[in-house]
Amino acid sequence: FASSLEEIVSQMQRKDILHSKEVSELEESTAMLRDELSRLLSEVEESERANDELVERISGMEATARESDAAISAERKAWERSMAGIKAAMSHEKLSWQKLKEEMKATYQ
Repeated sequence: FASSLEEIVSQMQRKDILHSKEVSELEESTAMLRDELSRLLSEVEESERANDELVERISGMEATARESDAAISAERKAWERSMAGIKAAMSHEKLSWQKLKEEMKATYQ
């Protein structure tokens, strides 16, 4: 009976040792998984920050583009008004020259 009891104790000790090894391996795996999870969470946070910054930059660029478009449109309208004024002045000057030419013709005839 004593040897059977010793055999049972020995088996239980071996099982305890195996169990302790398995627990240690599981704890190491858990620690590695926690580290990996922490690293991945940091990467996600960094990506979200970068995405937010990119969205801000894009919004700024869109605002700048709208402002530039408005400025270009205003500049174009100013040029168009200026060209219309130049055309009107040239037309008026042409009429003046034609009138002067007719007056000079009438004077010499």
